[in-house]
Amino acid sequence: MDELNTKIQELAKEASRYFTTRLFNEGQIDEKTITINTEGTPEWVKNLVRESHAGHLPDDYKYTFIANALDLIVESGDFEDVEDVRSEIQADTSTHDLLVWLDSHSNRTAYTDVVLEEYWPQDTHQLLELGQLREREEVFDLVVSELTKRAEHDLEA
Repeated sequence: MDELNTKIQELAKEASRYFTTRLFNEGQIDEKTITINTEGTPEWVKNLVRESHAGHLPDDYKYTFIANALDLIVESGDFEDVEDVRSEIQADTSTHDLLVWLDSHSNRTAYTDVVLEEYWPQDTHQLLELGQLREREEVFDLVVSELTKRAEHDLEA
């Protein structure tokens, strides 16, 4: 593995330590598990989170997708081929979970609109899966981009 890819994996491992999950609205009807940054998160990880939101306001799903992307990079073992790691990304399988994802933000319909144009899904479930997969892949690409910038900067120093 080359030096840049090794550094990207090291940074992903470091950044992943600053994400945690916790129960939100425990005991309430809208109880859910969310992913958040931990206390003491360094500025460069906060910047990675901001950039990975692609101009959107902070969002529970984006935080989860960022943490998932970091975990995929760390667990890949060999980060030589980004596309191999990217191909490991999975959408939720539960229709309920996909509908909750879609309903969580009005911008999410844009992902399903693109899927409608490009793939002609065979049913609503496939439409939702492919829409969420598109967002997860977008976040993954943004995370890789930010880690690459940081790794290149660190290696030049």
